[in-house]
Amino acid sequence: MGESRGRCLIIGTPTLELDALSHVLEAEYEVSTVVANPHVALLAAASFLPDIALIDLEPANGGQDLGRRLQQADPELHIIYLTNNDSETLNGAFISKKASVSDLLRIVRTQSGRPAAEQIATHLNLSEASDASCETNPLLSQREREVIMLLVAGLRMKEVATAIGISPRTVAFHKYRVMRRHNLKNNNELTQFAVRMRIIRR
Repeated sequence: MGESRGRCLIIGTPTLELDALSHVLEAEYEVSTVVANPHVALLAAASFLPDIALIDLEPANGGQDLGRRLQQADPELHIIYLTNNDSETLNGAFISKKASVSDLLRIVRTQSGRPAAEQIATHLNLSEASDASCETNPLLSQREREVIMLLVAGLRMKEVATAIGISPRTVAFHKYRVMRRHNLKNNNELTQFAVRMRIIRR
């Protein structure tokens, strides 16, 4: 488990959308979220030392100006802007909020110079074959925690599969195994379970 985790700073007005994005990225990155205030963001970047910053381009945020100031302070910091413009979905440092999770993760990994999910899984011995027999605690395996976290954050099974490098069938297997083991009858009970297990925050 020696693979170092990259650091990602998310800058924007707190919303359920940004909270879900944070949960998605936490599978691979240390994540910190701050409001889109230049003073706060610059202080956060100086203390957190992120590899990459995701800036929500809301009209009131002055996002690109903030991005320039962050890069002046740290020329090696990679900036990605979150935009409502669909035409910028795959345009380098810009990505639409409506883009798929797999596209978002691919661009974040590319900008931060990190390997694909499949390579990370192999390096950390988190392959489908090893996961079934490797329990990290008495209640949930590491892979089960990842699957539940992403599903509860709102991802579809195919998106979870792409995010962590397993098949949709294996995602379903982990989900329903957890539900059977803990007598969870529906997705609402699964979410409550995730909160109790501190997989997600309220």
